[in-house]
Amino acid sequence: MNPEKYLILVKSEEKTKDILSYDMRDQYVYIVYTSNQEQEYRYSSTDIVIYQEPTITDINKNERVYHNDFPLYQVSRIFDFGPKIRIVDHKGNSYVYDKNSIFVVRDALASNDSKNILKHFTAISRYTHIAGEDKGKEPFLHSQFNKIAFINPNSVLAHYLNRQTIKEHSIKNAGTIYPFRFNLSQKQALEIALHNQISVIQGPPGTGKTQTILNILANLVVMQNKTVAVVSSNNAAVQNVRDKLRAEEYDFLVAALGSAENKNLFFADLPVPNVSSWKSDTDEKTLLNQIQVINSRLYRFDGDRSSESPTPSRFSSVAVRTRTF
Repeated sequence: MNPEKYLILVKSEEKTKDILSYDMRDQYVYIVYTSNQEQEYRYSSTDIVIYQEPTITDINKNERVYHNDFPLYQVSRIFDFGPKIRIVDHKGNSYVYDKNSIFVVRDALASNDSKNILKHFTAISRYTHIAGEDKGKEPFLHSQFNKIAFINPNSVLAHYLNRQTIKEHSIKNAGTIYPFRFNLSQKQALEIALHNQISVIQGPPGTGKTQTILNILANLVVMQNKTVAVVSSNNAAVQNVRDKLRAEEYDFLVAALGSAENKNLFFADLPVPNVSSWKSDTDEKTLLNQIQVINSRLYRFDGDRSSESPTPSRFSSVAVRTRTF
């Protein structure tokens, strides 16, 4: 069957190209496959789903197709069959996805102003050699700017280049967890980070910046089902985060990437999660309700603190820990 006109699923598996013809008789679907044209195969009608007459969209160079939060590269056409989407790349390979997991975005570099701003930063990045870097080679930052071929319009960079206001996000109290110890200042920093597209958390050593990072990671990975890149110009800073996750038995969530050597080592020995000791007699919904109650108490406590205007040292020892994920 022509995949540009049909999408046929046999027991949830796409078989469109393998099917020569089909016929519906007596509440059954009879299929003839191209590999054996002399025989009909009978299926229950509940095992076969047939879509046809798709809406076809050509993808141009200024558009990018995403599957959930992950970009699909070299997409040339989209065949919209309603509940299902067929994606075809420039090599003719096709893939089927649920429609609600696919979306198309346009390049944020649509205006000349945004393009000129990016060109300006690319030009000056030629002079950004860092300590220890070979001055005879292209600066790392300049090489990264030169690789930018597409900018997601929802990104912070897109808002900056197009002079748009940085967005704020709304989160529910029930959706915030604190697996790692924290004080009220760290709690406030976490909430600001979750509410905004970009935030800066600074403080002298020992104020709990890494601890705050750990709670941010927990909320993004567990509660929002996101992937997170932890990056730094200092390898020790990233290693510090990894070491603390390992100490709390969360190291299986971490992929130490970056260099080709790190990638090869990671994929050669993939981490195996050991959560055998994480059993709970309380179901997840009840736990989330309990977290909401604790969060509400913390908000009231924080409000009382603000109204009294206490000195910071008064609450420096306040810490709470809720092991959840």
